[in-house]
Amino acid sequence: METSKDTHAGVADALKKQRKRGFTWLSFEPHLERGFQLDYAEQGLPFRLTLIGFSLIAVLGIIILDNLVLPIPEGLFNYSFPLQIFAIMPALLLAVWVTWHERWRRYSEFALLLAVFNIALATGVMRAVGAQESFQVPLEYTTTVIAAVFFLGWVPFWRFLPIVVLLTIMMLFNEWWFVGPMIDGWYRVSVNLMLITVSVAGGYSFEYVVRQSWLNSRLLEQLSNHDPLTGLLNRRAFSETAGRGLRQAIREKKVIGLALLDIDHFKLYNDNYGHPAGDVCLEKVAAVLQSLAKRPLDACSRYGGEEFVVAWFDADVPTLESLAEEALTEIRALQIPHAFSPVGSVLTASLGLVTIRPSQATTLEQLLEQADRAMYRAKQQGRDRMVVEHCSVPNAQIKTAAGEK
Repeated sequence: METSKDTHAGVADALKKQRKRGFTWLSFEPHLERGFQLDYAEQGLPFRLTLIGFSLIAVLGIIILDNLVLPIPEGLFNYSFPLQIFAIMPALLLAVWVTWHERWRRYSEFALLLAVFNIALATGVMRAVGAQESFQVPLEYTTTVIAAVFFLGWVPFWRFLPIVVLLTIMMLFNEWWFVGPMIDGWYRVSVNLMLITVSVAGGYSFEYVVRQSWLNSRLLEQLSNHDPLTGLLNRRAFSETAGRGLRQAIREKKVIGLALLDIDHFKLYNDNYGHPAGDVCLEKVAAVLQSLAKRPLDACSRYGGEEFVVAWFDADVPTLESLAEEALTEIRALQIPHAFSPVGSVLTASLGLVTIRPSQATTLEQLLEQADRAMYRAKQQGRDRMVVEHCSVPNAQIKTAAGEK
């Protein structure tokens, strides 16, 4: 059986190994890479929207500049204005719309790159036409866009680099075949090539730093959110996870269950078998409970020395009672000898379960108090059993209907 400690330790070890091994090629192990790409895409959305917004403002400024401040030759205007209005602007507006709407957000990167390609292609056409009219359209438009995407577009480096190479080749071909610059013009082209090279190096460095930060933050999260012995969530992390589930259950009017479990006579076990054996015992019990709390909103925590808490979300009352009873049965089935227990010859536990369809008045603290009282009653009645309380919270007052099993 894969224990929660194994899972936690495996993730932590994978993060540590990746950090030690490095990532010169900007790539992690597959399972880490998937997590990074999801976080990278989500984290970059505000920056991408900002970039596209600034690009829209810049294009509008250029249109105004071309028509009011620096009137361009009519031959060039006949090309530049339609390109700006019917190619560049629609591509940027599409990128804004796709990035803004969650339903289409997965296409945001493609929409951004389409806008970049349109800008570069339009710039090339305008430079070629401008050269025939003895008017210099700035080559820096393309270079600026490439640099901006590397630093604000949050497009993975290896996905953007081939496009940069393609745009650079297109730029050079356009300059050589259509623009035909003189010596000073080729000097300007060489400067733009250097700027592109610097942008590529900067884009690589930027993603490297982001990846390094992601590894460190995930490792810190693993270490700070889990109990080092059992690998279960610690109390703080449990409160956050269970709190999110409770709020969702309130919104969706779902039934939830919260169970507190205490290993029977664990002090006697530790005193007679030793603390190393006690630690092994806690790890095995933790593995049982974690195996019964695997859904995304479920949460399982080591709540005290030998106390554990489990929260189950969106399950009917019979299912919750069955899960709690299965926890006690599985702990007995471990067949951990406990010759010094007044309850029996093997390790057992006592459990208090609270089931409820929560309202706005329900708090996690209330449920924990109810579960604690139910667990205490299970101990009073002889241990190795559970007590169930079905609760309602009208007008912010908890009322219980207790059942014993």
